[in-house]
Amino acid sequence: MDTGYETEGLLTFEDQADIGDGWQYIAPVGNETASSAAGGASVSVVHDGPLETCLRVALRLEVPEEIAPDRTRRSDKRTGLAVATYITLRKNDPVVRCRTVVDNGVRDHRLKLLFPTRVDSDRYYTGTPFDIVERSVRLPDYSRHMEKDSGIVPSNGLLAIRGEGHGFAVYSKGLYEAQLRDDRTRTAALTLYRSTRDEVLSDGGDGGQLLGRLEFEYAFRPFAPADASWGDLLAEQQQFSLGIRSVNRKPGPVAFETLHRRATDLPARHAYLGLTGADLIVSACKRAEDDAGAWIVRLWNCSDRETSGSLRPADPVIRAERTNLDEHTVGTVEVEQDNSLRVAAKPKEIVTLKLWFGPQKER
Repeated sequence: MDTGYETEGLLTFEDQADIGDGWQYIAPVGNETASSAAGGASVSVVHDGPLETCLRVALRLEVPEEIAPDRTRRSDKRTGLAVATYITLRKNDPVVRCRTVVDNGVRDHRLKLLFPTRVDSDRYYTGTPFDIVERSVRLPDYSRHMEKDSGIVPSNGLLAIRGEGHGFAVYSKGLYEAQLRDDRTRTAALTLYRSTRDEVLSDGGDGGQLLGRLEFEYAFRPFAPADASWGDLLAEQQQFSLGIRSVNRKPGPVAFETLHRRATDLPARHAYLGLTGADLIVSACKRAEDDAGAWIVRLWNCSDRETSGSLRPADPVIRAERTNLDEHTVGTVEVEQDNSLRVAAKPKEIVTLKLWFGPQKER
């Protein structure tokens, strides 16, 4: 959908010195910052089809090779940091998927990725286990403190800012440091990696420098706040993280059965677990700890208001209970005639269901 949102400067790389360790980032007194904002790049088309297009943007950052011996500044010797980003656009999909490959031969530094969102808001949000945390863009006054807040916060894959008319979300895989800067463009930042010589519980070495080829996957998308709930964004982020898994088989008649070769009689679309209800998110689906014949389905309400929905497994449910996190029963759940279960959740509430199934349906 066209929201009228415009921005520029996305996918800018920022490189700074890092004299910290695996626990914390520490900047030297003289912290020279290198940016790709003013540099040139080589752009090529990897593939361009009717359903998907992929672009390759390659650049080279000239950065100091390491920290100076006195550890107060970066060295005068410079080297190139090769960075290639593959940007994938899919038909009728608002999510822009990216994969960045870095050939890291630089020590004692931190590489960040910047997204100037240009969204007018003083609040932003990050995903954490069982919550979407609202945070202030503006940092408190730390002028009289020994340590200052860097503004870096934890994130498990979702960073978003939303104003009255526009919103911007960043999805990531395994990138847990996020930041939303209090600047004119409300820049979102992801830490791609940190190269440090001070390894935790050691006398130092190259293990923490992360030298060699590094790959990172992330995505971003603008959205209209009125049309995208937190449940929509979280579900989209989860789909991005999981990706698409496929199994290929040779065409023609089936000669024998294996896990990867069977008759081509599967439906074009099938759901083993259907869920309706805005802001309800599945966090776990597993066998029960104390009953091999039962399954646990855990949901949580990601919004700050009460919500309800229904859960519909593909196989017949013969019994259902509501449990706590220890899987101890706290109540029963009625199974509707259509094999669905009504679920109501208070704001931020975690709901755990224990299910017993009857004979499987034919597929």
